[in-house]
Order: sequence, then structure tokens, then C-alpha cells
Amino acid sequence: MLELEKSTRCWTSLDNLCKRNLGLTQTIDTMKVPLMWREGQQKEVKEYLLNDLKLTAKFFLCMIKILENLNLNTKIMVKAWMTENSVLNGEINTTSVSG
Repeated sequence: MLELEKSTRCWTSLDNLCKRNLGLTQTIDTMKVPLMWREGQQKEVKEYLLNDLKLTAKFFLCMIKILENLNLNTKIMVKAWMTENSVLNGEINTTSVSG
């Protein structure tokens, strides 16, 4: 998201990206999450956060497919981006992303 903001000089939310590209939305207004947590709605917040992770993954995979369709060498680009942004910590396997 930071790279997108740098290149466009405009902030965009995960919700907007997913609405426009996937037709999916977040389940809760992000601004309500801290209050929900303080009010004891931890289960709902955890479900919201899990949904956020799923949306992020779906958006990421969608963008990979678009890049592959543009015949770019995404495997190298993705690995370089992940390394540059400290995402490679043993939890993400780039072979499963493009495979």
C-alpha cells in the first residue's frame, strides 16, 4: 500500500482496492475496530482481521494474475518486492503464489 501511495501520491484503502477490483468489501468499518475491542467484542474483531487478511491475499493474487497476463516476470518481481519490504520471513512461499 505504501508503494502505491508513493507512486500515485494518493492514499487508498484495502476496502477501495478490493471493491474496485474484486467486488468484495471489508466486513466492518475500520474506524470502529478499536472501540469494538475495548467494548469486549474481541471475537468480532478477530473475524474482521481474518477477513482483512483474506482480502489482502485475494487482491495480491489478482494482481499477480494481471501481471502474468502482461507477460512480466512476476516471480522475480514478487520475490524482489517481498525481500525489499521484509515480507520474506519464512511464512510466504513465492512458488505457491505463481504456481
